[in-house]
Amino acid sequence: MRVPADNHTRGPHIHIDHQYIGVAASADPVAVPEHPFGWFTADELDGAEMLSDTLLLAKMIFPVINILNATQIDRAEQWRAMATAGLL
Repeated sequence: MRVPADNHTRGPHIHIDHQYIGVAASADPVAVPEHPFGWFTADELDGAEMLSDTLLLAKMIFPVINILNATQIDRAEQWRAMATAGLL
C-alpha cells in the first residue's frame, strides 16, 4: 500500500503487511515472540485492529485455509484455490 512520509521514512513509500498462515495443535505460545504479532481465528477478525486491506486479505484466506494446508493435494490445486479466493 502506498503511504505518505511518516516517522520511519522521510518520503512517500510502500507499506507491506505480512500475513502468515499457521495451523497449530494449540494456541498456547511456546516462547515470547521477537516481534509483536497476533494470531486470529476467522471469528476474531471483525474485532482485530489491522489495516482494512490486510483485514480483507485475511478474510479471503480463511475459506481456503484447509485446501492450502492439505498434504494430499498437489500445488496446482492449492494455486487454483488461491486464485478462486481472489488471492492471486
